[in-house]
Amino acid sequence: MGKIENKKGEVVISDEYKAFIAFNYADIVQSLDVATIKKNYNTLFELTEIGKEDKKTKKSDKPSLKKDSNFRKGIYKIETNKAKFTKFFTEGGYTTLLDRQKKVSNTYN
Repeated sequence: MGKIENKKGEVVISDEYKAFIAFNYADIVQSLDVATIKKNYNTLFELTEIGKEDKKTKKSDKPSLKKDSNFRKGIYKIETNKAKFTKFFTEGGYTTLLDRQKKVSNTYN
């Protein structure tokens, strides 16, 4: 995937890592679910609610419930662009970039 190093107070990002992020952009974005995006990447993606979906959890399916559960879950349109995505994973402090690299490798692989 490539290295992120801290040399003499400067963050050095390998070309291999930059190429990985650019080449696998579409695959990484497709592999992320809405819950992960809301929790970890809320500044990277723009979420636009386009509707609601009615859900029902039955007591027979989940015995810990006292009665059937009815709720509405949002349906979102997820938007980002490649430049913003690449900048998010290649600019910042050393520990921030290491954390983002680990998260994207765990999510993608």
